[in-house]
Amino acid sequence: MHISRKEGRKLTILIEGHKLDQVEQFVYLGSLVTKDGRCTKEVQRRIALGKIAFSKRKELLRGSLSLGLKKRMVKVLVWSVVFYGSETWTLRRGYQKSRGL
Repeated sequence: MHISRKEGRKLTILIEGHKLDQVEQFVYLGSLVTKDGRCTKEVQRRIALGKIAFSKRKELLRGSLSLGLKKRMVKVLVWSVVFYGSETWTLRRGYQKSRGL
């Protein structure tokens, strides 16, 4: 993958006579890397994964557990999924303002 702000640029890389495919995006160490280098799709993907993690634990949270314990479970089981790799995210100023961050 070639990461650039300019669209449409193709590179040809040969290794022992074999041409490598150029991709638009891929998952590396659990994080989505895109050709434009932005994190918008990764943030959206992580939010979706958090929703899935939450729905899988819904039965636990419906039980007679205390509210404090339920909050801790969400923090451990859901937020850890959402914020995995967030240290590497680069949020644009316009994105931060539109989301109230």
